[in-house]
Amino acid sequence: MSSAIRFVRTALAPDATRDEQLRVLRGTSNWEAIAAFSSLHRLALPLYVALADKHLLGEAPADFREFLAAMYEANAERNRELLRETSNVVTLLRDGGLDPPVVL
Repeated sequence: MSSAIRFVRTALAPDATRDEQLRVLRGTSNWEAIAAFSSLHRLALPLYVALADKHLLGEAPADFREFLAAMYEANAERNRELLRETSNVVTLLRDGGLDPPVVL
């Protein structure tokens, strides 16, 4: 198993202790591989949340933290845009006489 897979697997394991995660994090050296693997498999966001929840982000190199934070913020902005668009659709439906509107 590659070190990137082992790192992501341990970081996301719900039953892994913080000490286990910290040990794997500190034993990691190929952060580019972890970034590539987590991006490819859409695991950057859960990885960011898992590391933040266990207060482990500070243990990762700054460029990796910045990568995860950028992915997280891009997703948050996408979600905000989706909410704005949904709100616009609801307004259009209400203006068209559908009240309450049902948006699927």
